Amino acid sequence: MDEIITRFKERFETLSPFQRFLGMKLEVTERFTPVITFKMRNELIGNFDYGILHGGVIASVMDVTAGISALLCLPVKYPGESADQIMKRVSKVGTIDLRIDYIQPGRGKSFTATGETLRAGNKIAVSTAKLHNDEGLLIAAGTGTYLIG
Repeated sequence: MDEIITRFKERFETLSPFQRFLGMKLEVTERFTPVITFKMRNELIGNFDYGILHGGVIASVMDVTAGISALLCLPVKYPGESADQIMKRVSKVGTIDLRIDYIQPGRGKSFTATGETLRAGNKIAVSTAKLHNDEGLLIAAGTGTYLIG
């Protein structure tokens, strides 16, 4: 499992140009919960009058967080598969549906998103994500449906 998480992390932080641009960093807890962090930068501002994080950035982070949560179910669902086989499955995962509730304006110096999978079936997983700022305020919450099989 450690090798799979290391490969998830490499794929996430190194190979994805968009995630690199956003500055997202991935950690996985011992309970296989994804924790994604990133810092506020001028390039991520949507409302320049108030310096607020762009809603598209929020949606992207929420999608990635919930999606990573769904991906982390794969090694558990297929315990006999090698890391290469799991990573092949990862390359086929996709978002089916995403709903974001913007709770408060995205103010902060840094942000943390956490994900949780509610259900992982043979083909579909449903996951949630929450985004908090550096003061612990809930910025957004969302639910995504992902093709995993």
